Amino acid sequence: MDLLLKYLDELRQKFVSFSPNKKLSVIALSAAGIGVVATLSIWALKTNYTYLYTNLDPALAGQITSKLESYNIPFKVSASGTGLLVPEKSLYTARMKLASEGLPNSGRVGYEIFDKTNLGMTDFVQKINYRRALEGELAKSIMELDAVQDARVHLVIPEHRLFAKDQEEATASILLSLQFDGGLSAGQVKGITHLVASSVEGMKSSQITIVDQFGNLLTPEHQDDPTIMASSKQVELKRDVEKYLERQASSMLENVVGRANAIVKVSAEVDFDQVQQTIETYDPDRTVVRSEERTADKGATGSANQQNATTGSQSESIITNYEVSRTLETIVKGVGYIKQLSVAVIVDGDYVAGKEGESVNENGMKYEPRSREDLDRLANIVKGAVGFRADRGDVLQIENLQFDNSEEVTRVKELKNLEWRHWIDIGVSYLIKAVLLLGLFIILRKSYKYFKAQIERNLEYRRKLSEVEDTTKLAREIRKPKLLDQIKVAADENPAEMAKVIKTLMVEE
Repeated sequence: MDLLLKYLDELRQKFVSFSPNKKLSVIALSAAGIGVVATLSIWALKTNYTYLYTNLDPALAGQITSKLESYNIPFKVSASGTGLLVPEKSLYTARMKLASEGLPNSGRVGYEIFDKTNLGMTDFVQKINYRRALEGELAKSIMELDAVQDARVHLVIPEHRLFAKDQEEATASILLSLQFDGGLSAGQVKGITHLVASSVEGMKSSQITIVDQFGNLLTPEHQDDPTIMASSKQVELKRDVEKYLERQASSMLENVVGRANAIVKVSAEVDFDQVQQTIETYDPDRTVVRSEERTADKGATGSANQQNATTGSQSESIITNYEVSRTLETIVKGVGYIKQLSVAVIVDGDYVAGKEGESVNENGMKYEPRSREDLDRLANIVKGAVGFRADRGDVLQIENLQFDNSEEVTRVKELKNLEWRHWIDIGVSYLIKAVLLLGLFIILRKSYKYFKAQIERNLEYRRKLSEVEDTTKLAREIRKPKLLDQIKVAADENPAEMAKVIKTLMVEE
């Protein structure tokens, strides 16, 4: 303790002897070092929180927070109030404990409503509970979709009638709360529709209505009209055919002229007529005898259409029936047959390095139009990609036009600026960290040198002190023999006086 106080006193005296500028430098470096050490300590001891659950109902969030408090698990509430955060090391422990408590639940009553048996339940209450359970199970199934945040399902299940003509159809209404960063595609809406229709007895997909939280109708308006629905499907099929052919042609061209240097549009005339054709043909050259009848008659003459053979007074009649070869063909043409294609293609030109005095773009490149030979070769590529047929009346038009790339150039510049800013921010942050670490290193190095010098000085002091002690001891040892010699000399010279001294000492003892 005394040594430490001595060191502190020496540090104070040394600091007082510094010049003002040197004092300021020492204070700044000390503050920087303390700041770096404090920052590193806080970062090392900081608890990282991660989301336990998000998009929680306030009532459900209250139940979960109560359980977390009983588990002694710290938590935080997100700024929106719908999310809970817990330490990373406690994430899975909290989820398992909450799952054992049945949390989080969707707040929807499902088939668990029948877990408790009530003997006094009436048939009406039983039906109501069944409908509630079915609505809850359907809502929970729909909420499994990533784009759906919440769902409410309302079912109308009519009573069974004795006669089928009096039976009413079941209907359903579904309200969806969708995520703000996404929506439902037409395929997903159709999937929800079929999911509900397949889960309720006697329900058709046309009897289901789906709206979102803003009141927008998601199901087709005319889904109960088969004619309109068929036309809608035909338009959708036509669009799919056109998009497919455009992708085929674009993928081929972009490998030749480069990405975003060609635009392909296809218009397809699709035949949706379902034609059934029956063809019946006869071959007169291919006949076979089906039946033959022979009649013998005495004294009779055959008619004109009979073959007669007369021998004396007897005659014979032969009737032969022939079967003519017949072919019957039934041809059903498939729906969606492409009657004609119209393809339009626009291709950008070439860009080469411009010379001094020539008109160039922002990148120093000069535009050169493509030759007709290049366009013909590109046209052949497009024809092969879309299945071009001249006998079908297909039309292909390809032109070379210069694209307006000003917006793309601006976007590229902005991206480059953002990239530079990003790297500058990273460099500044690393520079600050490097300066702080350098300051800490300098402080630690100076402290190390100072304490090392103090330790060496202390060791030197102890070494010298040890040498002094050894010298004193040696001197005493040297002086001890001289005293004995003097006593011996005194005893030899005056033995009577020495005897008196010895007696006196013996008496005192």
